[in-house]
Amino acid sequence: MQILELSLDKFHKIRSLFASTKHLRFTIEAVIAGNSPMQIWVDDKESPRSAFLWDQSHCYYFGGDASNNDFCNAVEYLLKNTVIPIAISMNREVFIIEYTDEEWEPVLKKILRDKTPFKVSRKFFVLDTLLTSQWRDILPSDFQIKRIDRGLLESDIKNLKAIINEINECWHSVDDFLANGFGFCLVHIRDKEKEVQGWCTGEYFSKEKCGIGIETFHGYRNRGFATAMASAFVEHSLSVNIQPHWNSSANNEASIRVAKKVGFRKIQDYYVLFGAFARIESFRGNYYYQRKDFKKSAQWYEKAAELNQKKWYNFYNAACSWALNGNIDFALDNLNKSLNSLENPSKRFINHMRTDSDLVNLYSTEEWKILLQRLVALEKSIKDNEEAKSSA
Repeated sequence: MQILELSLDKFHKIRSLFASTKHLRFTIEAVIAGNSPMQIWVDDKESPRSAFLWDQSHCYYFGGDASNNDFCNAVEYLLKNTVIPIAISMNREVFIIEYTDEEWEPVLKKILRDKTPFKVSRKFFVLDTLLTSQWRDILPSDFQIKRIDRGLLESDIKNLKAIINEINECWHSVDDFLANGFGFCLVHIRDKEKEVQGWCTGEYFSKEKCGIGIETFHGYRNRGFATAMASAFVEHSLSVNIQPHWNSSANNEASIRVAKKVGFRKIQDYYVLFGAFARIESFRGNYYYQRKDFKKSAQWYEKAAELNQKKWYNFYNAACSWALNGNIDFALDNLNKSLNSLENPSKRFINHMRTDSDLVNLYSTEEWKILLQRLVALEKSIKDNEEAKSSA
């Protein structure tokens, strides 16, 4: 069978294939509106029975007839020979597959039989009424919630690249986001400098609905900032008659807690397939870390580091996992390996390491005091290099 790619003017042809599931119906409407990047392949351009979608990032979607064997075989060929190599070249090894019904599961597991994906539960929420209208009272005097607009993105506030990267993951461009979406960010003001420490951006916009992407940086979590950002976003969303939606992994207690606090109510439970095309060891470390199986996550991170998959980063993650597991010696060993393999240390990483709550079990050891001295030396080296460059 020939597999056919749809043009944007034909995207509406797949609407009925995804109408049975709330979270996918929501996504497809944003795609049809042209606000969310997507490539779509079908078996027939005018009357498709089955559809395969890729957002050119980490998300893949399947809808329609899962028993359409010729189409499924064509998708397998397309994935293995075109899509997966492109995804890996773009550092998009991790994948999330969403599908309309359980009939797709054995088909997808067959197509991805050498990737052994996990089946993961997720929850979908909608909001009608904002419950945290006094969200401004949460903020200390040295923090602001600011609208993400062109002026902000062109300012000298630090960490703006993180917001721009997030926007480019979900939109055609930053200009497209500024014209058709909106978002807010957390700004910390200290020593006359301003630095972004989190964001809440809109995604999957259709005429009257939108989704939310939210992130708070390490060291700023569990302080109410996610609630403040989400509340600011929802307040604006409702003021322009757009109903916000929230999507979360079922085991992400922090995300669900914020959603409910702001006023979101669950409307659907569903499953996705979660896996990686390459660097599977690092991915499995992340998977077990999120599920608080820290011994397994540490072991997988160590395997990833041995295979040179983001070596210093995986040694560091292994150290965090061993520390949380209570194995102090293994944690300290991996921390030293992380620092030994770190080619370009940054102030941000050093500050993160000093305050990372995952490492709290190490704080009372003599080895931790030695590591802190090593961090001081690294900071001095960074400062000396910066001064040398500025005077050159």
